[in-house]
Amino acid sequence: MPTLESFRRSLERRLSIFFICGHTYWSGALGKDSVVVDLGANRGEFSFHAVATHGCRCHAVEPDPAMRAEIQNKAAGDPRIKTYSFLICGEDSDRVPFKVYADTSLNNMFLTDQEPGKVIHVQGKRFDTFLREAALSRIDLLKIDIEGAETLLFETASDESLLMTGQITMELHDFVPALKMEKKVEKIIRRLQELGFSYYRFSWPHHADVVFINPRRLRLPFWVRVYFTTFPLFLKIRNGWIRRQWA
Repeated sequence: MPTLESFRRSLERRLSIFFICGHTYWSGALGKDSVVVDLGANRGEFSFHAVATHGCRCHAVEPDPAMRAEIQNKAAGDPRIKTYSFLICGEDSDRVPFKVYADTSLNNMFLTDQEPGKVIHVQGKRFDTFLREAALSRIDLLKIDIEGAETLLFETASDESLLMTGQITMELHDFVPALKMEKKVEKIIRRLQELGFSYYRFSWPHHADVVFINPRRLRLPFWVRVYFTTFPLFLKIRNGWIRRQWA
């Protein structure tokens, strides 16, 4: 008998929905002319997937110079992947402290823990600055996984820069207690909704996998909207959220 998780993945494949590196997104409108921006590219798994699966042009932004070099070497000159080595944050700066770990998925700018790691200094850029310097006038898919710095991105990004994006798949780090992000996460969600984005949540009880769709740039097919709207209810049931609410 198939599990709920296997049923979910089978249904997602039929609907052109992908789950890569902890991020859900709809791929139906992506193709060789599409622009993907990968913020927090790490070793480039999401970027390479987007290029190999959809033929997209991908801008991979990774603050750790060693990780950026690894992406460049793996890309082997593929013109569809352009790499950048700076941190998307709340300011344009030539010297932002950034802690790197043996587990590179933990790399972050907040230095809030006592885990062994190395502090380096990297260049920081505002999201709007990056878009201007990269000469991007639209983004079809924006992946954000920047270990808490998403709060700074949204505090400083203009409405215009956000509205040029069709789809955002994002990891919000309210599951990291030291960052104390609960209210900031609510503020990010509220801002995007006020701009007209539709909000879909694929993780519970935290916001580790959320999707925002800009209907001015991207229209989801009916059955994809049904899935995006209803499947989170099953996640709530599976995690006992509804029982706890009514207990």
